[in-house]
Amino acid sequence: MLTVDTADLNSATDKVYNIQGAATHNHTVTLTVAQLATLKAGLNVNVLTSTTELHQHTVSILCA
Repeated sequence: MLTVDTADLNSATDKVYNIQGAATHNHTVTLTVAQLATLKAGLNVNVLTSTTELHQHTVSILCA
């Protein structure tokens, strides 16, 4: 699960989030200022995670 703080939606810099959860390894997701603004507008954002253990994931993010 990825939690984006409301204050981050107004950020003037990119934000990096850890999404390990209960997994045995971590991935990070970087949201750009433009992507944060898209989320603030209520739209969906799809991003690739960092590469860990030779793989990535596509993450779909929507503010609820």
